[in-house]
Amino acid sequence: MASMDFKMFENDSLIGDTYATGKSIDECMIMALQEGDTINITGFLGMTAAFGYEIALFKDTCIVRHFMKSDVEIYKLKKTDSLKFGVSVSCRSYKLVLTEKPTFKKGAVIEGMIELTSDDYFEVADGQENKYSMQLTGYFKTAPVESLEEMYKRMKVGGK
Repeated sequence: MASMDFKMFENDSLIGDTYATGKSIDECMIMALQEGDTINITGFLGMTAAFGYEIALFKDTCIVRHFMKSDVEIYKLKKTDSLKFGVSVSCRSYKLVLTEKPTFKKGAVIEGMIELTSDDYFEVADGQENKYSMQLTGYFKTAPVESLEEMYKRMKVGGK
């Protein structure tokens, strides 16, 4: 269960704003996987062209990043980088609020809100390079957290 609001900026000009409509986008996907002592939460919109956020929770801290993905190599973090299918972008600022402290136990459900402002990144399409940044607010409630192996087994069993 997840929803998202965002403001997207191209060359410092606002080009997309769901906050202005007053209606969050409710078609967001949310995934949560536990790897050792870390819970990774990914919230996103889209499939072949997608964007969203990544949260890595461990101990009493976290790492938050914004990401963009495409089925074409059009993104780069710096002007001098080569083009990639996606970028994982650091945040200028973020605020993560959880309804309760994570237990890091199998089956835990994590619920909260993330607000972030990304650093700049670049997209090159039709020979034109543009600078982008994102302001995003995501509300999420994960399914019970499982390991990658457990998820794979569940999907394999369900996909017979």
